[in-house]
Amino acid sequence: MDHPHRVRLPLIAGVLIVSLCRFTTSAGTVTNDFSTDPNWTSSGATVNNHSYGYHPKGAVGGTFARAAVASYYADTTVKGLSLDHALTFQGNIVIAANRNFDGHVRLGYFDKHDQVDFLGIEILEPRGAGDDFRVCLLARNAAGSQQTTDSLDPHWRLTLGQSYHFTFTYTPLPNGNGEVTLTITGLGGGYSASLSVKLLGDEFRSAGSTFNAFGLATPAKDVDELRLTEIYVDDLSYHTAP
Repeated sequence: MDHPHRVRLPLIAGVLIVSLCRFTTSAGTVTNDFSTDPNWTSSGATVNNHSYGYHPKGAVGGTFARAAVASYYADTTVKGLSLDHALTFQGNIVIAANRNFDGHVRLGYFDKHDQVDFLGIEILEPRGAGDDFRVCLLARNAAGSQQTTDSLDPHWRLTLGQSYHFTFTYTPLPNGNGEVTLTITGLGGGYSASLSVKLLGDEFRSAGSTFNAFGLATPAKDVDELRLTEIYVDDLSYHTAP
């Protein structure tokens, strides 16, 4: 007999993604295992060699490319959020394939109108053949200024085919700064890393920010190239309102 709170274990691109809970909401938060289509908004996610969105086996994600136009697949019911609010999100992630990828894939809060404002994590291409994908924290305000952690840190890597659980927490501090903590744990064991940094200063936060979407996104790059990766996310929990 199936457990009442457990759904099937989907297999995507040879990688097992575990789903533990169905869609639930509480005051200002959403938790979704994507056992059904979340009906998120798609913008540019199925053109320019991109092919990502809802996956019927229980995840969001797909194929990401390097493209000259920004794209996203996101929950656009998010409202009233900014760098002045405490924000968290968590879930599972797997990089299922790499076909000479050269680009950036983002997961977090952003402004759906121009993607200038952003707060979350950014996944970058490997430095060389056979290397792991790189991960960094990224914050961008309405003025386009950005702060990020060192993507060359060897402790922050995602291995192809390995499933990870991540927790991202942002706390605005009374002095105008902001603190971000990211913890990543290998679902198969043997890997765990945590980083806590003060990314923001008073001038950075005072420039303003608007977050009206949460999800997957790619920034515009200089040219379109057939350099692809497959990334999937599941069991997401995130804020939709203050």
